[in-house]
Amino acid sequence: MTDRPSAAEIEQAAATWVVRLDSGECTEMDRNDFERWLASDSRCRGALLQADAAWLALDGLAGVEHAGQDRAGQHDEAPARLRGSRRGVLIAIAGAMAASAAGLFVIGQRDDEYETTVGEVRRVPLADRSTMAINTASRIAVAYTATRRSVTIDRGEAWFRVTKDPAKPFVVAAGRVRVEAVGTAFSVRRRDEGADVMVTEGTVRVWVEGNAADAVQLTAGGALFVSDAAPMRREAVVAPTIERRLAWRSGKIDLEGETLAEAVAEFNRYSAVPIVVREPQIAEKRLYGVFRLDDPAGFARTAAVTLGVRAWTQDGTIVIAERR
Repeated sequence: MTDRPSAAEIEQAAATWVVRLDSGECTEMDRNDFERWLASDSRCRGALLQADAAWLALDGLAGVEHAGQDRAGQHDEAPARLRGSRRGVLIAIAGAMAASAAGLFVIGQRDDEYETTVGEVRRVPLADRSTMAINTASRIAVAYTATRRSVTIDRGEAWFRVTKDPAKPFVVAAGRVRVEAVGTAFSVRRRDEGADVMVTEGTVRVWVEGNAADAVQLTAGGALFVSDAAPMRREAVVAPTIERRLAWRSGKIDLEGETLAEAVAEFNRYSAVPIVVREPQIAEKRLYGVFRLDDPAGFARTAAVTLGVRAWTQDGTIVIAERR
């Protein structure tokens, strides 16, 4: 007789851990339990990578039903219900999902450089068991040494869930901005003159190259814009806002009162077919809804109906304009 868990039990546990870690609701005790589970059996790491990859696939599938649905100003709890439903699905079908995940994504890629095209979103398991979700049109380099885990964002954006290793800090460089974590989850988006940093779990240390003495701590639910040359600017945000901003990880854009101009700018990051708004007065109107990143035309149609305007395609461009 043995107490060694079966493969199915490990797959079930891996799926559960992916949900818990991705939710941003784990405590320090939970993280310690996770590390003990990961070290308890040599099969745990592989099961975790498979479940992690399939989690992204389920994110995308879950968004299809709700893509393009306009909330028309109603602040309901549909996104929360959607996340809860997806978690339940993942846990319920953990065995089948883990078995099929290898067919959905390439697992175990260990290249030093990663690049995504316009509209592409990828999640990559790293050598130290951390996970990196890479947003559209990004180029990122990863280099590990005996004392440091280094990531350089040459362009674009990525979200990281970092495996705890106090002996090897995880440091992300975006221009002159530096973000250091030991074991946490956060995103970094490189901009022309600095970087956006958002923390979904734990705490990170943020500074500008050459000014490490002025580093600040940013905790879960916090957001910060760090200029290459100016003081840092904190944002007063709450966890649901950060989750909406990171909806790209599951192939969605989640609007909660953003202007049409802001929404269009976001969609244009992901599509080779640009959206143009002709009248400034339309651009300032606000929208609510969850939309698929890969369907700018569907977004434009829904926005037009909601705002009482027109949307059409002309010469490879999606146009939104007043009715004539």
